[in-house]
Amino acid sequence: MGLIKNAIILAACKLDRFAPFTYEKPKGLFCVKGDVLIERQIEQLHESGINEIYVVVGYMKEKFFYLEQKYGVKLLINNQFVQNLQRRNV
Repeated sequence: MGLIKNAIILAACKLDRFAPFTYEKPKGLFCVKGDVLIERQIEQLHESGINEIYVVVGYMKEKFFYLEQKYGVKLLINNQFVQNLQRRNV
């Protein structure tokens, strides 16, 4: 069995069930017990030897841009996240 060398984190969606908290920042940037959720995921992946990490962003994508510099992740921008959300709510 081969070793896992890369990972994808999905962080593109806007969730209404976390309103009003998600009006200011996306769920992935929530701080829980002193850790930013997405940063904790990235750090755990690094600790496991996974350094090729892609983060799919959409809603408030600009708030995730710092992750590229801080952790060396690659951001994949989904500009259709709103359309996908609207289809799901039909």
